[in-house]
Amino acid sequence: MNRYLFLFTILTLSVKLAIAQSTSIEGSWSSESYKPYNIIFNKDGSGTNDKGTFNWKIKDNLLTISEGRNTEEYHYYINGGRLFLVNKQTQHTQTFTKGKDENTRKASENASSIIGKWENTNASLQLNQDGTAMINNTQYDYRVSNRKLIFISKDHSTEYDYSISNDTLTLKGNNEMVTYNKTSDSIQK
Repeated sequence: MNRYLFLFTILTLSVKLAIAQSTSIEGSWSSESYKPYNIIFNKDGSGTNDKGTFNWKIKDNLLTISEGRNTEEYHYYINGGRLFLVNKQTQHTQTFTKGKDENTRKASENASSIIGKWENTNASLQLNQDGTAMINNTQYDYRVSNRKLIFISKDHSTEYDYSISNDTLTLKGNNEMVTYNKTSDSIQK
């Protein structure tokens, strides 16, 4: 009898663990609605998508995503390896499929490698994980999308093509090219 109780307990725990793993929002997701849109929810409450980085939290089955000064709330549910996000305000639904593909990995690497402090002889640039930036002590929001870095202020936005080679950030746009070097305290080892 004890053996059957033990096996039943193991089976019950295995099923609960499988359900918990299949309903976790953490991990990589690819959009079925807006291809190729990818999103990664990290365990620490940070995340990366094709636009850049964000912070997230779940409370009372409501997902809150904060990108810089913008915050969106979503009702969400997971079923069969698919994530459904329903915008609380607009009721628009987005559908994602679980899985870490090559595009999701690249989006994560590109957006995270730009985070940190960059300097040249004329300016300093701090790009924070929460989507805010400081350029010579002036605050902006920013987004990263398709190798473009977009700075956003109250009045306008400015878009640059960007590339990173070793610890050098190159911005091209507005008929200019500017390079920055990552500061030693920003370089992850």
